[in-house]
Amino acid sequence: MRYAAPVGLILCLLGWLAFPVGAAAQQPAAAKAEAAALRLDLAQSIATALKNNAELKEARLKIGAAESFLDEANAALFPSIELGAFVAPSPEYRGDVLAPRDDRARLDTGNTGSIGLFSSADLSIVQPLFTFGKITNLRQAARQGLAAERARVEQTRDEVVLKVKEFYYGLLLARELNEVLLEIEDIVKDAQHDAQVLLERDRGAQTDVLRLQVAQVVINQQKEEINKSIELARSALGHQLGVKPGTGLEITETALRREEVELLNLEMYVEMALQHRPELRRLRAGIAAKDHLVKAEESDYWPRFFIAGGARGGHSTSVDRQTNPFVNDPFNFLESYVALGFKWDLGFLKNQAEVKRARSEYEQLLAKQDFATTGIPLEVKKRYLEAKEAAANIANFRNGVKLARGLLALESSNFTFGLKESRDLIDALVSFATTEKSFFESLYQYNLSIARLGQAVGRELSALKYE
Repeated sequence: MRYAAPVGLILCLLGWLAFPVGAAAQQPAAAKAEAAALRLDLAQSIATALKNNAELKEARLKIGAAESFLDEANAALFPSIELGAFVAPSPEYRGDVLAPRDDRARLDTGNTGSIGLFSSADLSIVQPLFTFGKITNLRQAARQGLAAERARVEQTRDEVVLKVKEFYYGLLLARELNEVLLEIEDIVKDAQHDAQVLLERDRGAQTDVLRLQVAQVVINQQKEEINKSIELARSALGHQLGVKPGTGLEITETALRREEVELLNLEMYVEMALQHRPELRRLRAGIAAKDHLVKAEESDYWPRFFIAGGARGGHSTSVDRQTNPFVNDPFNFLESYVALGFKWDLGFLKNQAEVKRARSEYEQLLAKQDFATTGIPLEVKKRYLEAKEAAANIANFRNGVKLARGLLALESSNFTFGLKESRDLIDALVSFATTEKSFFESLYQYNLSIARLGQAVGRELSALKYE
């Protein structure tokens, strides 16, 4: 079908085609498509991101640090062992307390010929016995800290999954909008041809030809803008997937389709969120950890009992061993000991300040939990209502597309037979294009709302399998 069309309304049509594809863009036109090294559907894209995403890798590495804290806390159950040794020059001392010799080597007289070496070693072992819960609470705090880090990994994982879905659905949406842009371009080209023919037959106006040429210029600009955004969006998706720069990336799905998810009642989603949301599990673990840290600080009010043992020895090559047990011999000795003792930090004011700080941090997390337990249901409700609204819009705009297509066919026939003016045809074209755009946007919003609702409840709600 060919017809002449004024371009004023077509330019209005182009306005909504400037879709913000910088955050969610389409694939390029076939003429500019490159051979992709990776061709992925949505499930494969998410699986790739969960394996390679740098942010998720960083979160997983933090688990190792939390595990090291737990290992350190567990090690406090076992004895602490220290061994020290040294070697030093030793002056010469010969004889004993009853028969000393005076010909010993001395540095102050320059007689250094017989200066020897003194070596010593000291081994100490301390085994904690009773610490009024210090070690136990530190172990429990470290264990809960590890649980909190694991919940943080799940939270980061959910965020990555949502970002991948947002980019992927955005690419599909922009592809659909690109098809509409190409259809408009075909209509404008046909209109240019028909306007020129009518002008040559003295049945048209030169202004129609010029306006259509201007419309083509605007369309060309929009195409370049979309292609630029495509490359940026593909790079952004590749960044989430952990794809190296320069690696080709292509999505395999060719159309934006509704995710088949049957929405349950709101109360079930709220209950699901309160049970599975990683942020809440992370908060609960953090609160438990802080509670144990408060108790660990309070244990410092009391002494820590221990059993200690050790051995120490020394030997000098230039000092005679003293055999009299009542004579101290710091150069040649070997001794061991076992003792029961305690250590008590009597800085009560300092301990009180540390307990106060730990309790404040604990109460802060309690307040945050109270806020989360009311805020998360509100977020779930918001995502739920967005999904319901988008689902209703899909049905509404699907029907609108049918009506607009029928109107366009009727106006086209009327224009062909000279029963209507071109502005009526363009009005029908604008209505059709607008409802097509709204229909695809409602599909995008529904899929994204389901993804956001899934993140809000801590569960994948679609049939996607990526783990």
